[in-house]
Amino acid sequence: MLTSLDRNNAVIVSWTNPPGAARTILVRKTRDYPRNIHDGIIVSDAAPMVESCTDAEPANGYFNYYRVFFQDADGAWMDVPVEDDRSRIRCEQSFDYNEKLYGNLPELYERNDENDELRRFLGIIAWELEKFRSQQSGLNDISNVNEVRDDLLEHLAWNVGWLLNRELPVLRQRAEIKRAVAIYRKKGTRRGLIDLIQGIMNWDMEVIKYNRNILMTGHPDSTTLKVSDPNVTMNMDTSSDTADYILGGDKSPDRIRIKIKATYDFHMFEKVRNKLFRILRFWVPACMSVILELATYNEESGSIADWRPAQADLLATNWLLTNAFTGSEWQILSERTTNNILWRTPRLHTSP
Repeated sequence: MLTSLDRNNAVIVSWTNPPGAARTILVRKTRDYPRNIHDGIIVSDAAPMVESCTDAEPANGYFNYYRVFFQDADGAWMDVPVEDDRSRIRCEQSFDYNEKLYGNLPELYERNDENDELRRFLGIIAWELEKFRSQQSGLNDISNVNEVRDDLLEHLAWNVGWLLNRELPVLRQRAEIKRAVAIYRKKGTRRGLIDLIQGIMNWDMEVIKYNRNILMTGHPDSTTLKVSDPNVTMNMDTSSDTADYILGGDKSPDRIRIKIKATYDFHMFEKVRNKLFRILRFWVPACMSVILELATYNEESGSIADWRPAQADLLATNWLLTNAFTGSEWQILSERTTNNILWRTPRLHTSP
């Protein structure tokens, strides 16, 4: 177990050497845990009998991420569980409250302070003030994606409707949240939905809606427009059309189909499909249901029999996924709508 303790602008780091370790290297970094001994500042490089060290110059005002690496007698790096080889701590430069409190006393108290008893007593109060000031300083970074503590990144991501992959390196997680902010500004539009999915998997896709009735324009005098003229609708979603179309509302479609055009790395879709469906619940209005289609267009995809998802229907070269959720969370479309059994997200019904 790697632990850290802040004392007098220095960090005391301790750990337990695993059996067979011949060398231990402690590395420090900010914003993320070091990936190797070269990815950060080496704090300690010692023999295995050393199980603690003092970092006299931590990065004040930031979270310091420590990771210890172990090497055996043959020079091979040893695998250690994540919970045993890393730790983090926020360091703040001393605000010197002890001297400030003592210096504000009348000189009479200083002359009669035998053995610095009064100074040590004020040090107890100053220590609590130091902790309070450090916590207050740390709160400023709660909403700062670059400096927030790594275990709070998931909560920060939910503020912009993003399901964070906690298995990624911390710096990658921070980059995902930054990208999600730009996508979140387009929430509720067709363009935002496309950017959302392409941010998860870099494949071409299209959103197929069963009708289009609401248009959001960039003109202050006309923010919404109900479209019924066929001369207008025929030009919608073309290359010359720069408008975003709002999803939801009394005139919007009750369901949409998201068609993902897979051309390579089909195993990636199996890894991220559950994440995709979970995010879509928050990005698509509750009054709409979603059909997710994986479209494959090359011969290679048709020969991957072991990849085909369980309970999926093979239509020519297209797969319509049916096993993303359990039956209690999904509804089956009518066979009059399609000749194959599809699944869609449930629609919310309000009782009169």
